[in-house]
Amino acid sequence: MTKRTVIIIICLLIIVLGGSVYLREQKENSTERVQEIYRYKALAESKIQEGATQEALEYIDKAFQEFTISEYNSSYQNIWDILMVLNKIPNSSYKLIDYLDVILITKGLDKDAEIYFLRKKAGLCILNVKYIEAVECIEEILELSEMPQQYYYRGKALVDLSIVANHLGAMETAVEILENIQLDTINKLRQADLEIYRLLNLVKNRIELEEYDTALKDLGQIERYINQLPLEKRKEIACFSTLNKAKIYIGQGQIEEAEILLGELQVSNIWDSTQAYQTFQTEYVTALARLYTAKGDYDKAIENYKQILEQRFRGSSYGDYQDAINGIKEICLKKGDFESYYLYEEYWEKLGEKRKKGQAEMLYQYVDKKYELAQIKQVNNRVNIKNQIYLAILLGIILLLTKISLLPMGKRAYKQRKIKRFMKNNNYFLVYQPIVNPKTNQIMGLECLLRLEDKGKMIYPNILIPYIEETDMMEEIVLWEIQEITKNYSMIKGIEGYAKDFYVSLNISYKEIAHKEFIDILKKEAELLRERGIWLCLELTENTSIIDEQCVKEHIEELIRVGFLIAIDDFGVEYSNISLLDSFDFHKLKLDKHFIDNIEQSVVVQNVMKVINELSIELSIAVIVEGVEEEWQKEKIEKFASDNFSIQGYYYSKPLKIDEIKNYRVKE
Repeated sequence: MTKRTVIIIICLLIIVLGGSVYLREQKENSTERVQEIYRYKALAESKIQEGATQEALEYIDKAFQEFTISEYNSSYQNIWDILMVLNKIPNSSYKLIDYLDVILITKGLDKDAEIYFLRKKAGLCILNVKYIEAVECIEEILELSEMPQQYYYRGKALVDLSIVANHLGAMETAVEILENIQLDTINKLRQADLEIYRLLNLVKNRIELEEYDTALKDLGQIERYINQLPLEKRKEIACFSTLNKAKIYIGQGQIEEAEILLGELQVSNIWDSTQAYQTFQTEYVTALARLYTAKGDYDKAIENYKQILEQRFRGSSYGDYQDAINGIKEICLKKGDFESYYLYEEYWEKLGEKRKKGQAEMLYQYVDKKYELAQIKQVNNRVNIKNQIYLAILLGIILLLTKISLLPMGKRAYKQRKIKRFMKNNNYFLVYQPIVNPKTNQIMGLECLLRLEDKGKMIYPNILIPYIEETDMMEEIVLWEIQEITKNYSMIKGIEGYAKDFYVSLNISYKEIAHKEFIDILKKEAELLRERGIWLCLELTENTSIIDEQCVKEHIEELIRVGFLIAIDDFGVEYSNISLLDSFDFHKLKLDKHFIDNIEQSVVVQNVMKVINELSIELSIAVIVEGVEEEWQKEKIEKFASDNFSIQGYYYSKPLKIDEIKNYRVKE
């Protein structure tokens, strides 16, 4: 064996051994992290039992932060099980939806994981009467589930669509959707689960349509599939079958048989075993109320109906509330209590107003008829056309139930969806304009400016920013900008001639600053910025007056404490006036282009500039003059005694794309 061969063998052994050590370390680190996640879960469950829900939420948040993109794709069921701890905390489903939104906008999410999380979100949206978001999720699932192995989720999504129709009171449409779901999945267990899910919802709608004989036949079909399910799931389905049979018997006047069945459910300790079906308790209590009404025990019937009206159970729809009110009104008529009858009539009218408000949210994606038709046509290419006809029918219901006066709310939500799509497809990008000290020729900072490219056309801030502000999505855009700056900071620092206290700035409005939850998010971002050595300046700008000045002041102080620089932007125009200088702490003052444009001919502007010059020296604040384009304008600024003046404008540079920054040089 030659010396060279020995060396090669030794090198290979080192590589193999080194690789195995690396893999072992990675596995150990991964194991430790998983253990940490489950420790947070256990702590959250413990805090929930103690009633310390805020601490429980913090532990779940810590667990969520540990998840990786790889785990989103490979362990999505485990992730969902951990997040479902939130289900034990009242009014926490919105937090669950927030987590799902974070996952769903993650780049690199594979199709199966996206379908899984979309379906979970759709279910939560239905439970929380956010029907349009539910329909949006369902449409995405239908588009994604093209392969036979994904037909299970397509079928489930169509059943969910029928549930939305049911909640809107369109039981006939729900039945049509359910009767025409004909998808064969590869997995027999999943096929059985899908058929049972479809049949249970079909039975529910038939009962509400008083088609009791047909409902009983559909219920009988469940027996063909139930034995293919795991034992625990069989118990769950048996409970629902029993409940539906009791409801059918009540409808048919077989009161004694119904009472026996409901009695069995009451003693079977089934509440924990039916977590997958959040509507069970509402349906059970409704059935009890109907039973007591049929028996003439009106007080107990009203007691049960009131439990629904008090919203004690998750998953109750407006249809359930309507049933409860109609049930009570029926009892009032039987008792001759007309005063109570009219009180509940008034109660339902108020609830109806709330319902209309909820229905307004459903309209947005259908406001633009061209958009609506394009969407349906696009989905029809991938999904059974007949099922899409029912989606169109559901659209008709939504349009009929929603008044034309609610269109503005619908348009706003439609715009929100469009902005999210632009973010997901990378249509937005940032450009950076240098801020230069004319006396030292140093680059003091860069202001990042948002741009949008849509269908080959460039959309500029004068159109772009008002569009985003109308939708209340500036917070999401600001966070996206911070992430982009962080991601590209190594390229940004490649610029030649930057100052020691170099910073990057972005615009933010007083409206966002007044939002406490957003400030808390920014404070978390500040930790990452400090780690990367990034100084970020928030330029406060607004075209409306400040509503809560004290709140804004406190939040600005919090942001300064965690390391943000603050600038007052557009000083001298609109609502940005001299009083702001005494209201808030700030580091920089940005003068509107109006000052430099009128510095030659306006005595007022000249005097104001002198005052600002003195202030910059007295308060040690930086002053940035915007809109400088000509040599004479630059020379005017150089004459001021203060060295704190800088220039931003086309005299030094237009806004630069990230890949143009490294080649930029300040002109002498």
